[in-house]
This record gives sequence, C-alpha cells and structure tokens, in this order.
Amino acid sequence: MAARTGSGAGTGRRWTGPRRFTAVCGALAAAWLGVAVLPYVLTRPLNQDFPQFYMAGALAAEGRWPSLYPDPVPGAGVNAGFYVLRAEGDLIGSTPKPGYSEAAERRGVQKSNRFIYPPPVALLAWPFGELRYRPAKCLFGGLLAAASWGTGFWAVAIGRRLRGGPSRVDGLVWLLICVSPMTLASLRLMNVTPLIAFGIGAAVWAMLSHGRARAAGPVAVAALSFGGVFKSTTAPLWLLEVALGRWRVAGGVVAVAAVTMGLGVAVGGVGPLREYVEVILPTLGHGVDSMRNNQSLSVVAGWAGLAPEAATAWTQRLGLAVIALAAAAVFAQRHAIADDPGRLAAWACLMLTVYLITSPLCWEHYALLTAPFWGGWLSVGRGSRWRGAVLGLAVLSAWSAFAGSAGQPLHPYTPDWLVKHHLWTSLAVVGVMAGIGLRPGPRVSEAGAEARPTADYSHSAPTADAA
Repeated sequence: MAARTGSGAGTGRRWTGPRRFTAVCGALAAAWLGVAVLPYVLTRPLNQDFPQFYMAGALAAEGRWPSLYPDPVPGAGVNAGFYVLRAEGDLIGSTPKPGYSEAAERRGVQKSNRFIYPPPVALLAWPFGELRYRPAKCLFGGLLAAASWGTGFWAVAIGRRLRGGPSRVDGLVWLLICVSPMTLASLRLMNVTPLIAFGIGAAVWAMLSHGRARAAGPVAVAALSFGGVFKSTTAPLWLLEVALGRWRVAGGVVAVAAVTMGLGVAVGGVGPLREYVEVILPTLGHGVDSMRNNQSLSVVAGWAGLAPEAATAWTQRLGLAVIALAAAAVFAQRHAIADDPGRLAAWACLMLTVYLITSPLCWEHYALLTAPFWGGWLSVGRGSRWRGAVLGLAVLSAWSAFAGSAGQPLHPYTPDWLVKHHLWTSLAVVGVMAGIGLRPGPRVSEAGAEARPTADYSHSAPTADAA
C-alpha cells in the first residue's frame, strides 16, 4: 500500500491554515465565476461556438441527422467549421445544408461556426436541443463556468499530490485559474475547452493516484473517454497509460469509445459517421496563419518559408515523433516513473503540451488545457531559480492569454513574434518537463517498496527513505 502522505488524516488536521485558506479561495473563485463572469458572458455579443453545439443537439432531437454536417467549400484553406467574418477577409470553410439552415432560422440561432465534431457529441448536446435557444445557452454557460471552477479544483488536487500535502499555494492557483483572462476568453467563446480541461485535470490526478486511491481507475477511464469524445486532446494521456502498462485503464477507454460510437450509429445511423470520416475529418488538418491568436508551431514553420499545407504537415509529424519518443522513454522506465509522481506528471505535461502546439490550430484559450498542472509547476519551480522563472513566466503567459476578450484590439499593434508568447513559453515548459522526466528516479529497495513514500518534488531530485 502506498503511504497516504498529506491526506489530512485525523479530523483535527483537516481544517488547518492552508486548507482553510484554499477553501476560502475556492468559494471566492465560485462567486467570481457565478456572479461576475457568467452574467457578462451571457450578455456580451460575440461570434460564439455555442450555436454549433446547440444546433447539433436540435437536429438530433428532431431526428434530422442527414443535415448535421455542412458541405466543405473546395479550396477554402480552412476546416469546415469556420464561419469568421473579418474586414481583412472572411474565413468560411463550408455551407450548411438546407435542413440545418431552416432549423437555425426557426429557432432564432445566428449564423456562426459549423458543427464539425464526431456524431456522439450531438448525442451529448441533445438535452440542449430540447430547450429554446436562450435557456439552453444559459445552461451551457453555467456548465462551462462549473467546469472552469472544477479545473482549478483538479489543479489543487494535483499540486497536493506532488507536494505531499496542502499549501496556501493551492488557493492562489485556484483563484489564478478562475479569475484569469484566459478563462474569461474561453467562456466568452463558449467552446468546450473548459469541459476538456476538467477532464484532463481528472485524468492526470487519477494517473498520479493509481494504486493510492480506489477511484483512480474509473476516474481515468471516464475522464479520458469524455475528453476523447469531443477531440483527440486526451490521446497523449491515453498513450501514456499504455506506456505505463496500465492495460485496464487503456482498454477501458477503448471499450467506452467503441460503445459511444456504436450508440451514435444506433441512434443517428451510419450516414453521419461516414460523412464525418470521409468529408469533415480531412478538412481538420488545415491550419490558418492569418489569425494571429493561433499559437501553433506550424505558423513559425510558415515564417521559415514553408507553404501552409507543408508547414502544418511537418509540424504534426514532428509532434507525433516527439510524443512517440516520450512514450518510449516512459515505457523503458515505466516501473520507476510509476513510483515517481513528479516525473510522471512531467511526462504527461510534456506530451500534452507538444500535442497542443503542433496541432494545426492552437488557439490562445487552449492554455486552459494545461492549467491543471499549474499547482505542480509552482511547486516544482521552487527547486531552482531558472526553473522557477521559466514556469512562473509560463503561468503568467497562459493567465494573460486574452485574445478572445478585452485584449483583441491590441493584436494589430503587436509584433507577430510577441503575439506568439504562449507558444514560446510552451516550448520552454516542454524543455523543463523533459529535464524533470529524464532525471534519475528515487531508489527504493525491495524492503521499502511497499511503503513508497511520496517524495518532495520542490527539489531538483526526489528522495525516498528505504527501509
């Protein structure tokens, strides 16, 4: 059995100073999101992403599955989901089918981005489609705000797992996430990013708690499956579970994915799935270098002279190669890494960050997807000045990712290289995480392997007392 370090054993220790401070910060974060942010988000006009999810649920509720996906515009150069009207040139990647347009007009839904997610997402959106547009929007906004708060919760839990106990840093991290312009931008867009970030936080906590908490396995399966339904963002974390040899978790995710896809086919028929795979999926590899809040490494490859298609393709290949090498490195030392939460978290952060910045599109609000690691970053950063400076700067960069909110007017007056601040700090984080992941792990003798005490990861190398 693993030692339950810092679990607050004994009721007398449960509400010590750090725990009380963290609880107060969590309450303040909830109040901020519910009282200040959510009303602002629901009343502020913006070309939001919610219409596409609402329309998917509405078409599912009405049984109009053949109208679910749009028809891509040949040679558009962007994916089929784009409907962006700009003074410098519109970005329109598709045209909706007549049934989609008719239902949108009847329900009072404005023209916006098109639905390009897998068919099971339409099933998840079905309950919203049973409501009128305005109540559905309010409900969806509340769900996203709750997921943002939950992302802070998981950041606290992960930080405590790595640190071995509570700290006042936990409360500060919770507040930082919930009051950040990054979170505001994500909520204003009403994209599913907060939901995926919540799932990533749960998956990473479960990964670090494997063998220490009974719920770790089911939580990992549920979180990885949930994130995978919307996008493939959790795929690197699933691959990490495979590299660790945790076959029940990896197999459980595959089984849930198969059941989910099967349910989508049973309800909507095979037509939408075939259209998604054959028509929509090929367009998702298109990047866009004309929108400055795209933090993808492919944009930098374009600066080097590569054509947009070649830049996107080569960047994706580079990302897949790095992720594969990271998985191989973990597999080679899987037993030592499984017993070292600090190194395990570093590999998880590295693989996820590489996946994000080498994708064709990496919007600034995607910074929320790495927020579950912030508690660990700030703890690890105490080990050395340079590492603390890099990770502190990364938190500041992600925190200030505000392209979707008040900072958008500043972008035309900012140099391209500076607009990519989140990309540069993400690359720095990858370097730091590689250094932590590749360091020698703690030596635990056979006699002491049963205890496996949690090491203090605020220092450059973990230590564990062998029996």
